[in-house]
Amino acid sequence: MPPLQQRFTTRQLLLKEYEELFIQACGDHAQLQLSRPGLYPYLPLAYYDILVYLHTTRYLKPRQRMPFSTVLREEVLPKYTPEQLERILRVTPLQLGLLVDLIRESEQFKSKDPARPQAPVRTQLTVALYRLGTKGLSTHKHAFTMGIGQGTVDLYTWRCIFAIEELQSKFIVWPDQARKAVISSWFKNNKGFPSAIGAVDGVPIPFESAPHYDTASWNTRKFVHAMGCTAVCDHQGRFTYVSTGYVGSMHDSLAYRDTYLHGRKDEFFQGKEYILGDAAYAISTTVIPRYKGANHSRDELTFNLLHGSARVKIEHAFGWLKLKWQSLQNLPVKVNKRKHVTRASSWVMACFILHNFCLMNPDGIESDDAEDNWNERALHAPPPQYEDIPIVGVDNANDDRERQAAKAKRDKLKEWVLRNRRRIRR
Repeated sequence: MPPLQQRFTTRQLLLKEYEELFIQACGDHAQLQLSRPGLYPYLPLAYYDILVYLHTTRYLKPRQRMPFSTVLREEVLPKYTPEQLERILRVTPLQLGLLVDLIRESEQFKSKDPARPQAPVRTQLTVALYRLGTKGLSTHKHAFTMGIGQGTVDLYTWRCIFAIEELQSKFIVWPDQARKAVISSWFKNNKGFPSAIGAVDGVPIPFESAPHYDTASWNTRKFVHAMGCTAVCDHQGRFTYVSTGYVGSMHDSLAYRDTYLHGRKDEFFQGKEYILGDAAYAISTTVIPRYKGANHSRDELTFNLLHGSARVKIEHAFGWLKLKWQSLQNLPVKVNKRKHVTRASSWVMACFILHNFCLMNPDGIESDDAEDNWNERALHAPPPQYEDIPIVGVDNANDDRERQAAKAKRDKLKEWVLRNRRRIRR
């Protein structure tokens, strides 16, 4: 791994320079005292005074407080129509109120100092949603628009991101048997694929600036520095599983093999259930990709065409996600250390959660069927720990047997799809 590039401020560089000069002057002074007693150079004392000033002063120049205007945030936005507000914050007023109620009790909004209470949760969430839903928005422009300081923008944004991330087990949930029946019925009646419970794919989340931590590993095949993300969605574009935080150079198939969906299949799939994947994924009993290669029979070409028509749901879901939460088109998180990867993952996960939140609550009212359709004892596990996941090697005999069984399953599926394609709803 290449060494991490150090980045210093002007104050840090001055401290380093004068510390070295002070040590050198002290050494020279000690030698002079030995050779010529009574001669006292005043240079060490001057360096000492400068170091005291640098250590006790945070800013080298006097700060000039900028005047802020809160008219837009406090007077203009509340008068917007639901359609106008949705263009700005990506949520309607009713959805905004519901989201505030969901995150209000989070520890992120409890002030450690009673004498300095935090701003209202609604104000902090407004700032965060505007930043999450806007592409290429600098902190300076965001602060100017919302009438707050640049540091406050980051503070409000990360508080809300961590609070929204706590809702992951409520909104990104693997479907229970009742929900699976609804999903598989749609794929069977509308696309001709029985027992399919979703589609899987990977998507790169490009960074606004190249990471300084392990830079080469984040580079994708399209020469863009990005974070990888693997997700599964249902027929409505809701994400039922999300795994992110890995480098952009990792292949989609390898990234999938490092998820709980692959390592613990029995907890997610029952019977003949499977998900649809593109040609990048290795065939298995739970992931059915299209036929690879160039020389295909007519039946295989037809199957691939119908397969693509059903699998395109995940492409649509990614498109809706990045169109609504446009910060994912240019992730404004600097990855200079390993811990920054976790922060970037939290940003991405918060956008996925907000995507599902808006789909599940289109009117801003928490629907009663949300609890029925989405099992609260979610099978969705926390981000994968690689050492805990049993990965099947490509040279393992069990893997070969599973591959043969998966190919036989796809051939039977192809026969069923071709035999019943005239019954598919158009």
